Formats: sequence, structure tokens, C-alpha cells
Amino acid sequence: MSKTRWRKILADLAKRRARTLLTLFGLSLGLIFVGSVVTALSILRTDLDANFRATHPPNIILSASRIPESLKARLAELPGVRDMEERPEFGALIETGPDRWLPLRITVVSDFQRMRVATLVPNSDALSLPPRGLALERDGRWFLQTPPPGAFAIRLPNGATVDAPFSGYVFDAGQHPSRMERVLYGYITPQTLSRWPYTPARTRMLMITTPEAASSVGADIETLFKDAADKDTGITLESLEIHAVAEHGHKFQFDTLLTLLAGLAVIALVMCAILIINLIDSLMAHEQRTLAVTRALGARSGQIVLDYSLGMAALGLSAALLSLYPSLRLGRTIARFVAMGVNFNLLSPAGPWWLIPGLLCIGTLIPVVVALWTICRAAQQPLWQGLALGRSGRCVAFAEGFPGITALLPLIPRLAVRSIARRPRKVLLSALILSLGLTFFCTALTLRASMLSTVESVRRTLPFDVAVRLQSDEPIADLAAWMDEVPGVRRLEWWSIEQGTLYQGGQRRGNPVSVIGVPDDTASLRPELSLGRWLDPNQPLGIVVNQALMRTVPDLQVGMPYELKVAGHSVATVVVGVVQEFTPAQIYCSKKLLERVGNSRGQANTLVLTLNDSSLAAQDRAAKAIQASAIGPARQFSAILRTRVMEEVILGHLNILSGLLLVIAMISLLVGAMGLATAIGISVVERYREIAVLKAIGGRGSAIAALFATEALCIGLLGWALSTEFASAISRPIVGILGSAVIGYEFTYRSSLPGLWLALAVAMSVALLAALAPIRSAMSLTIRDGLRSE
Repeated sequence: MSKTRWRKILADLAKRRARTLLTLFGLSLGLIFVGSVVTALSILRTDLDANFRATHPPNIILSASRIPESLKARLAELPGVRDMEERPEFGALIETGPDRWLPLRITVVSDFQRMRVATLVPNSDALSLPPRGLALERDGRWFLQTPPPGAFAIRLPNGATVDAPFSGYVFDAGQHPSRMERVLYGYITPQTLSRWPYTPARTRMLMITTPEAASSVGADIETLFKDAADKDTGITLESLEIHAVAEHGHKFQFDTLLTLLAGLAVIALVMCAILIINLIDSLMAHEQRTLAVTRALGARSGQIVLDYSLGMAALGLSAALLSLYPSLRLGRTIARFVAMGVNFNLLSPAGPWWLIPGLLCIGTLIPVVVALWTICRAAQQPLWQGLALGRSGRCVAFAEGFPGITALLPLIPRLAVRSIARRPRKVLLSALILSLGLTFFCTALTLRASMLSTVESVRRTLPFDVAVRLQSDEPIADLAAWMDEVPGVRRLEWWSIEQGTLYQGGQRRGNPVSVIGVPDDTASLRPELSLGRWLDPNQPLGIVVNQALMRTVPDLQVGMPYELKVAGHSVATVVVGVVQEFTPAQIYCSKKLLERVGNSRGQANTLVLTLNDSSLAAQDRAAKAIQASAIGPARQFSAILRTRVMEEVILGHLNILSGLLLVIAMISLLVGAMGLATAIGISVVERYREIAVLKAIGGRGSAIAALFATEALCIGLLGWALSTEFASAISRPIVGILGSAVIGYEFTYRSSLPGLWLALAVAMSVALLAALAPIRSAMSLTIRDGLRSE
């Protein structure tokens, strides 16, 4: 390309320096928004799964009363088994602060230096555990004092309390994040366990098989344990979990986040395109006479299109270079936020190799693509139209239609409305940019309100306070005598919970899940049904499944017969309903049915308490009283659930979604505000002569400032009005889609009315802040400089 053409392109951009700089600034802001979302998405797209695969996750997990060496050898010889490792696991409590106890899941690792399955990554020297040492998963540090104490008090399932020296943190990419689950994960050696006055009731075997062999290996494991149980009654297969390919427990949530980011990237492109249309329209409108003169001198339309396209490309490339560093920095910050929330490492924190050239290409091409239609239209218009002065008749007619409507308004608002009416396209695009940011803001608040409404629905469906699960069944009479020692109990129910598996036609339907036997007259459960009906005492063989089980076993059908196998015993059942609840997959049945299957009539292993006071403090006091009254090896806890803590667990899962959406809303609001400021700034530059005339005839600076501030407020009000329509249109499907992806059913939709008025206040504030710099520019303009401008 000739130097003359490049000189002309640069001269065209430099001719009206102020407008070009404002356009460049606006472009850079839009590209920062697009680039940050694209950067975060490119960094995050594969990192969670890569972290998980690096741990060599097991796809078969079996739980048994014990596994003798001879049986381990036979398991290792099964066809398709690549590796296996025994990892006992049990629940306990850990004191993280003065009289502050949190759940702790303890895993026993035989050799920290030679792990082959579900490997851990040390944060320092944590894998060299001394006897009695305890390592913690790193996400648990959010619940600990800083620095952590030298030793932790651990309350074992039998009520005994031991001290465990803190050995450091490890990273376990296969665990659920502690902040979401409100549980800490600890790791000890067999030597440490041997020093404690406790022996786990069962052990676990983690196995890695080929995907093709998973089902056949599962069937062989059941056969091996059945043969072993016939020879040794002390061997019992408690549960068998089989996956063809292991998946991270929060992969669904991470995929939802990626989908959300991908959608935001598309909307960010739309915002950027609208911003560019507004800026390019203003820039090209003032090139109208230049284009006409160029054509009159003999320039061809193709030459004009090429020159101005190259000018837009140069402008876009400059904006892309200016936005590159902020885009990368902000995108990496968003990626770190997501990685911290889901607890995994960023394997490529700088992003892929194509990220920087990709962002530069996006920044260069977007202005060219957006401006091409405007350039082509300007290059084809008649010469007389290009040489004509003034605005189009349509805009003038539109503006002149307002005097009757605005006659009752004071002078400055009337002038502001008429000024806006003279440029409706530009004003509408400016308001549209702001409205998209406000739409994100309103949608984030609506999503948050819907999440809280879902928590309230959970509170309604589980109207009890504390549930105590024991590791074995006990006579109800003994449990009732024990509960007499706990003060403040208003109602008490006896439930039974076992591990069970559904079969149909001899084929497994999913992995083992909790089977909850509830009394026929229970008042501690008010399920919300999505299909079918609840349990009927007159039909004791009916079972109800939750939507989480329906998601993992999609071929389950209401009304179909199934075989329920619990503790080696089977019973014919029929699925009669599906409930919505924020829990893992589980099954409800009559307690009488579970007693008949397990031969545990008159016994229970779960106590469900309703207290006189339902506050978290009262639930904590009741849990501590229960723990204190059960010290001894005869009664061992499996878990103590407080419903208020369960609500915190639910919010822990949901907060990262609403938090990310709110962060994006803040960024888009900033882009909208800066886009509005740029549009107003260009409007001020275009109206220098008008401002000079107003000053020449006696207009005060305060009146001119009030005029531009009123115009900005009108645009902000229009943007808010548009955002209310957009938010109401998109928030409901977003709430439904995110709910279905995260918890398996739609969140309980609740519109945030306070958020609507907060958005109005934000719109007015943003509009005023966006107008400050242009107002200062207008007030400092001299009459001479204004009249000399084009």
C-alpha cells in the first residue's frame, strides 16, 4: 500500500483529534469487557477436568466391613483392573476455634509417598506426616484461625476426643470444596489411627478399571464378596459405586459456570458492537462532506470503502493494543475467582498461545465489520446529499413534534428533551449500552433472590432442626431414654437410613444411594413433589425418589416396578413419586418397609429432633449436648445434621454463580457508564458551536451544565426502562436453566423488587458520573474556540 494512502488514513484520524480519542477510548472499554470474558473462558475451559484426571481418580469405590488380604489379591486379579488402593474413611468433628466444631471427613492413607489412586499434592512437607499428625485439604483453611494451631482437637464418632498435631495442607482435586460443603477433609496414616481409641466400622477400596470393564468388574466384585461372606460371616459388602469414567462431583457446576461465561462473551460482543455502532455513526456523520468532496474529485467508491475500512482497522488495532493488558489482567482475575471457588489449580494461568493474537484480531475486525455497512452507505449516497448541511428531515420532524408534549416542562428539561429528540438513534444506542449493564445487575439480584427463595423452600420441606445418624441400629426405647437428657426438644421422630440399590430385570439402576425410612405419620418432612404422589401407608411397597436420582438414572419411571436391595436383602417396590430437594440422590420409603428388609423392627439409626428454638445457636447447643451425652464406644455417630448449616451449604453451592454474575454485572455497568460518558463527550465535541452561541447570548455555565446533566439523566432513565423489560424477559429463563443445571430442578423464581429501584438509583448515578467530564469540558470551552470549531 502506498505511503500516500497511509498518510491520508492517519490524517483523517488526526483531523478531529478529540472525537478520535474519545472513540478510541470507547472502543478500548468495549474490548476490555469482551477480552476479559474470552480470556477467563479460554483459561478455564479444561482445567477442572485436567486437575481431576491428574489425581488418577477411581471409577469403582466399594465399602465393606473388612477386606482380608486373600480377597484383595482376588480383586487385583480381576480382568480390567488397572490399580487399587485401600482407603478407610470416617466422619469426625474438628475444633477450628474456641468451642467451634465443624464436620471432618478423615481418610486413612497407608503410604503418602506411594499413592497410586486418588493422589494428593502437598503444599509443603505435608506428605511426610509424623505419627499422630493430621494433614488438611487446603480449602479448609478458610474455616481456621491464621496461623492454624499446633494441634487440633478431634472428636471421634464414639465421642472420645484426641489431639492431632497439624502437619500442613494438601491439595485434593477430587474432593468437593470445603467452603461449599461446610466440611473439612483430613488425612492421617494407619500409625496415627492406631494411637486413637477408635476403629472404623468399615473400610473402602478405590479401584481404577478400563471404562469397558467397569460393569463386568462390578458384577465380579459382588460375586467375590458373596462367596467370601458364605465362608466368613464377618465380611459384608456395604456398597458398590461404579462409573465407566470417574467425574468430579462439581463438574456440573463448573460446566454451568463455563456456559454462563460463554453466554456473557456473546452478550459482551453485542455490547461492544452497539458501542462501536454509536461511535462510528458519529465519526462517519462528520465525514459526510469529506466523502462527497472526495467522490466529486474522482475517487471510486471501492477506494473510499477501502480507505475508511483501513482507518477503522487502524483505530480498532490501536484500541485492541490499549485494551490488551487490562483484558488479560481482568480475565485472569475472573479465572482465579472461579478456580478458588471450585478449588482447583489453574494449569495455564496465562491462557493458550492463541489468546493474545486472537484478542488483537477481535479488536481489529469488530470495528471494520460494524462500520462497513455505514461506510458503504456513505460511499454510495448522492453527492448533493453528502454536500448538504444540517440534519436529516426525519430527525428534525421527530424533534419538532415534541414542543406540545414538553410545553409544561421547565426550560432546561424542555431543551434537553428536544436535543435528545434531534438524535434519537444515537441516544437509543447509548441507552441500550447502559441498559445491558443494568440488565446484568437486575438479573444477578433476581438470581440471588431466587436462590434465597429456594433456601426458604428447603426450610419448609424440612421443618426439623437436628438429625443425628448413628453407625448402627439401636432399640428405640434406649434411644428415647438417651434423648430425655437433651433439653429443649419439642418433637422427636425415629427414622432409619441404609444404603440401597435399585435393580430391574436383574440389572443395576444406578449406584448405591441412601434409602430413608420415614414414619407414616412424620411431621418432619413436607416434600415438594414434581411427579406422582407421596408415600401412602396403605401401599407400603411404594418408594419415592428425588430428582438427583432421576438425573443420574434417567430411565427411571414413575409407576414402574423395581427391586430394592438393602444389606443383601431384596424387596419388590414401585416408584410412586419424585420430590425436589437439594440433596444427593436418595430414596424415601416407609420405615416399616426398611425394618422388614433389614429385620430391624423396633430399632432406628437416625433421630430427627424439632427444638423449641430453631436458631443456629440453639441447634449448636443441642448438637453439643447430644455429643457430650454419648461418650463411649457403644454408641458411635455417623453424622449430626443441623438444618441451618445445611442452608449454609446450599448457599455455598450457589454463591459462586450469583457472585460471578454480579462481578460481570459490575464490569458491564462500568463499560455502560464509560460508553455513555464517551457518547456524551462526543456529543459535547459536536456541539461546540452551539455551546459557544449559548454562552455568547448570556447563557451561564451552570445552566449549560444543568442542560447536559438533564440529557444524561434522561438517557439513564431510558436505559433503566429498557433494562426492566430485558431483565424480566431473560431473568426467568436464566434462573430456570441455572437451577436445573446446579440442583436438578428450577430455582423458586422471585423477582427482586428492591433490586429494581436500586437499579434506578444506579442508572441515575451512573448517568451523572458519566456526564461529569463532558460537562467540565463544556464549561471550560471559550466562545472563540467554540465558534472556530467545525
